[in-house]
Amino acid sequence: MSNHTTRGLKFTYHMRCATSLVVLIMVAFVAPLNAQLKDINGSLVSPSPEVKQARAAVDDIAFLVGEWKGAGWVVEGPGKRSAFQQTEIVQKWANGTALLIQGEGSVPDSATGQLKVVFQAAGLLAYDTRSSSFSMLNASGTGQILSHKPEVSANRLVWGFEVPGGMQIRYVITLTSEGRWHEIGEMTRDGERWNQFFFMELERTK
Repeated sequence: MSNHTTRGLKFTYHMRCATSLVVLIMVAFVAPLNAQLKDINGSLVSPSPEVKQARAAVDDIAFLVGEWKGAGWVVEGPGKRSAFQQTEIVQKWANGTALLIQGEGSVPDSATGQLKVVFQAAGLLAYDTRSSSFSMLNASGTGQILSHKPEVSANRLVWGFEVPGGMQIRYVITLTSEGRWHEIGEMTRDGERWNQFFFMELERTK
């Protein structure tokens, strides 16, 4: 694999984590709001039909909500995988119409063996009733942001983007029958043959 491709994979990994963080943050703020909104005077009012619609859509991926911890690996070159430890925090946000995701990855320090944080990322996944679709915003801490249209279904989330050179990247998150967060990352140049370069599986801790 060329150096350019290797850099692309590292960038992809950071962006995936960034996306997760944004989604997580959105979820966190919504949860405390209960099922009601307040008007400008502070009086409780019933949520609008649009809010109810958006909340129902977000419920399809509510399996992400919680605190998660586990491990994974990412390909950094021919025959070379780098292992990492991962945590994810996902919360409902924006009155339950979005998910806010915070992700953090760690690897052992080469000198001490102690885990050290190598990246932090954020993601925001929100539902828009005007287009009846989800949008996703990712921030990896690099000063760059990605936005895209994810595929959302019950216990499954697929999102991706294109990197320089015409390579397409996608991540597929599913909830296993054992209740684990299972995620793979794949890449393709022709849209047909997908090669896996990323794997992660997390246990819910809270």
